[in-house]
Amino acid sequence: MSSYIYISHFLSTWNARVLEYGAVLFLAELLPNTFLPLSLYALFRSLSAILLSHRLGVYIDSTNRLEVIRGSIVYQRIAVISTCFLFYLMIVVGVDSSWFNIFLGLLIGFACVERLCATMNMVSVERDWVVVIADGDTKFLQSLNAKMRRIDLFCKLIGPLAISYFDVWFNIKDLVLLLLVWNFLSMFFEYYTIACVYKAYPKLKESKVRPITTTQNETNGNWLQYHLIKPFKFYVNHPMFLPSFSLSILYMTVLSFGPQMIAYLLFEGRDASQVGIMRTVSVVVELLTTFVAPRIMNRTGPVWAGSGFIVWQSLCLSVGIYTSLFLGGVAAKAETMYLITGVILSRIGLWGFDLSAQLIIQHGVEHENSAKFSSIEAGFQSFFELLSFAQTIVWTRPDQFVYPIMLSGGSTAIACVLFLVFHATHGHAQ
Repeated sequence: MSSYIYISHFLSTWNARVLEYGAVLFLAELLPNTFLPLSLYALFRSLSAILLSHRLGVYIDSTNRLEVIRGSIVYQRIAVISTCFLFYLMIVVGVDSSWFNIFLGLLIGFACVERLCATMNMVSVERDWVVVIADGDTKFLQSLNAKMRRIDLFCKLIGPLAISYFDVWFNIKDLVLLLLVWNFLSMFFEYYTIACVYKAYPKLKESKVRPITTTQNETNGNWLQYHLIKPFKFYVNHPMFLPSFSLSILYMTVLSFGPQMIAYLLFEGRDASQVGIMRTVSVVVELLTTFVAPRIMNRTGPVWAGSGFIVWQSLCLSVGIYTSLFLGGVAAKAETMYLITGVILSRIGLWGFDLSAQLIIQHGVEHENSAKFSSIEAGFQSFFELLSFAQTIVWTRPDQFVYPIMLSGGSTAIACVLFLVFHATHGHAQ
């Protein structure tokens, strides 16, 4: 019956990944001469996760599990369907229409709703449901975590390829309608599969409800204190802060075969097929890591495994960056192969560390606070993701890409040091 949770997670992740890439593709086709709409779309989408992460966690921790998941499914699909409909209207009215900017504003609003619902689904399933389903069986929990990551990586690889393929065969208007219909139909199947999981595991029905209490200060408008400062103190003072924060810092990178690195490689002179092959190799390496990492964790424990993986990631990036710079700078096409190789090899460390840190956090965070803690963590991940995009806003020219590269290497080194500090203070607990 646990296979149903994989199906539900696949549908949720697939739809999120396809929309994430599709929105960029559609906006780029509608407005090919400016990055402003894309930047605003990404900015407000991430800001919504940062500002509302605490409230999201409190809601998850104080609400029936099935109600939370079903709500995330329905509202996420409504947001995606609305987004597709707005794209359709934007195509129909054209960029010169006064309605275009209104539709764009609504589009960004629905993007924020979609991001919050996707975060709510991810936090609920990956940090709560799988722990309850594993019921104390560490090896089973490792297996669940690894399979979830394989689904994430599969969707990360195939989702953009699929929509790119359909973009060749369909015009943009038909493609938008196709996504709309797919999301509408998949909503019912995802709704059904998650209900089957809920019925199959009686422990999921057990209440972890903590009633939401609204204090006088909060009702008087002290929003900053109760939604930012207080959650920040809770997060920083928690014993699991260091592994969680180490994982979050890794989001501040341009060395991930994401939009920034892909754009740089294309500017450097590599064609799209070469970049596609590199990206595919990287994802294949990441997928293979999800099979290897659980075996290593079984032998060494998650803390030792996490230390090994994060050190490996830091070393691969450091060697790749140093070699590229030492041999003539990142602008030289031949030398960047060292950087590319370092990035690909570093993905072994990244996803091995991700699985290790996730297991540590799942065991280390008290169950009644799991969603609250994980939502704040997701907010920090969004914050560092924003910083990664800010780097290429500050250094806009390709010849300046060396600075974001060095900052990315530095952020990985900081994450490595923080986790090693955690290991030094908590490694004896294994």
